[in-house]
Amino acid sequence: EDEGALAGAAMNIVKGLTKLNNSCAAIGTVGTDRWGKWIDEETAKLGISFIHNKVSVPTAQCLCFITPDKERTMLTFVGASAYMKEELLNPKDFENLKFFHLSGYQIFQEKLAKSALELAKINQATISINLAAPNIAREKKEEYLYLIKNYANIVFCNEDEAIAISDIKDPLEACKWLTNYCDIAVVTQGGKGGMLHSNGETIFFQAKNSDVKDTTGAGDLFCSGFINAYLKGESLEACLIAGRDVAAKVVSVYGVDISDDEWKELKKTYYVNP
Repeated sequence: EDEGALAGAAMNIVKGLTKLNNSCAAIGTVGTDRWGKWIDEETAKLGISFIHNKVSVPTAQCLCFITPDKERTMLTFVGASAYMKEELLNPKDFENLKFFHLSGYQIFQEKLAKSALELAKINQATISINLAAPNIAREKKEEYLYLIKNYANIVFCNEDEAIAISDIKDPLEACKWLTNYCDIAVVTQGGKGGMLHSNGETIFFQAKNSDVKDTTGAGDLFCSGFINAYLKGESLEACLIAGRDVAAKVVSVYGVDISDDEWKELKKTYYVNP
């Protein structure tokens, strides 16, 4: 049997940030099966602190099909991940926290999401939320906006998700609209680049030319690059460029794993204090 890849929206971001020498933790639930054990081992190898419990339900898995247009179609089995409980949230784990990211898919466990965000907010961490797929952004609009308005400093989404949640056809206007609820809204547009709106100002960025093989993980690794630069006190423009550059590396490989050599290159550019 082939080995899988340690992935998922939140895990991809945490992996990227860890590779850029940030100290990270992830919270989740896995099964008692071999995949649950494998995730334990893989996170330990990467140096990610994995705060989790195990349930007698199979570990979540996602099959990813890449079509000739380089887009991906995902078939997801949420499995054990649907059984995350508030007991996993230990206030001690949130002390001295600088940054907290909530995956948009967590909207299906809204009470748990709210509890985690509350702990992050109490500890004065910067909070970012990324939106899930457009159909979810549309369906869960009110729930998202409540969490964003009350907790998020930064919102990440692609243009389809921005249009879905705002019901505004123009991505720029949708991006501006999001800042009614948060400080910084970032809307990515694939090969066209993207934009950020904050404090009444918009910054645009161009995509980087790369040999696109598979867009899986592009949005997540964009967040890794952006958050890493943000934590280092870079300008918002520099954060966008960092996000873009990390995303450009992941779209040029199949799957979500950038090679160690590529990470070395990225670290030279974006890791300030080796």
